[in-house]
Amino acid sequence: MTKFLYAHLMKLTPNELHKALSKRNLPQETYDQIRDTVERQKEEQRVRKIKRAAHRKLWIDLLNPLADEIKAVRGSLCYRGADNEERIAALSAYETLLLRVNRKLREIKSGFDMTPADAAAEAKIPNKGEHWTDWVPSGKRQAIIALFDAIPHKPRAKRKIPFERKVPVESARSKLTHQRAIYEGRLQGMQQLLLLYKDDERYQRMGHVKETEDKIADLESRIKDLDQQIAGLNKG
Repeated sequence: MTKFLYAHLMKLTPNELHKALSKRNLPQETYDQIRDTVERQKEEQRVRKIKRAAHRKLWIDLLNPLADEIKAVRGSLCYRGADNEERIAALSAYETLLLRVNRKLREIKSGFDMTPADAAAEAKIPNKGEHWTDWVPSGKRQAIIALFDAIPHKPRAKRKIPFERKVPVESARSKLTHQRAIYEGRLQGMQQLLLLYKDDERYQRMGHVKETEDKIADLESRIKDLDQQIAGLNKG
């Protein structure tokens, strides 16, 4: 857990913080140092909270389709007509592999503070690891496919296709929403900093006010672009 300096002051609003520090009759330099530290830490805490929530959503989007596939395979194994030895062998082997992939992904999710894409880059998983099938080694995938190919075909019977890559629109929407949440968190922090420093002559002279205004404009433009992409998905 991150330890913050002046943690007791981080619960205060900018105005409350100003009043609390002013009562101490601190030198201006000390006042500025404490105020800047508290506001910076509050921004870091806010962005970290937004990122954690967004990361959880990305993992849910990756793991839920895998859970659905495991449920479907188990349902097929319980089906009364599942008396074909080749079919049982293929489904059983497929279930075992799916459970291993599920366990591996959940271990990564719980052990590291990273998105699926971050973990995929580190493990050299293709397609940024955006679908659970990307995490299945090629050799094991081909072995399972061979087992399903060996199942005798029955007329009018629907054949199970392993490793179907189903990417719902909701998954694409989630990625855009994740990025928007990050930008929104940064924007809120910049807006608060501007509100706090816009009348500070020292920050004006150093160009920080103009720099903050430019960052706000850029973030607002990025958010507007993402909103348009999300709206396009909603129409589709």
